[in-house]
Amino acid sequence: MDEATMDSLRRLYTVLFHAWRGGVATRGRLARKEANIIAIAATENLITTRVSNEVWGSVWMITEDGLDYMREVEIAFD
Repeated sequence: MDEATMDSLRRLYTVLFHAWRGGVATRGRLARKEANIIAIAATENLITTRVSNEVWGSVWMITEDGLDYMREVEIAFD
């Protein structure tokens, strides 16, 4: 795996970790810094702002798919 891919994976894992530990504010520093990574994670259903079917929040939270992805990354790097 090349260095650019490794860097992107680290950044994605960091976003997922923060989403899991307490959420990432949609207008916060991390969301602004990692806007492209946030977009990828949301598109891949790894994070969401959906609270319920009719309610959307202002915090990115991890999804079940996101937790699974984090576990896969952890296993790959052990």
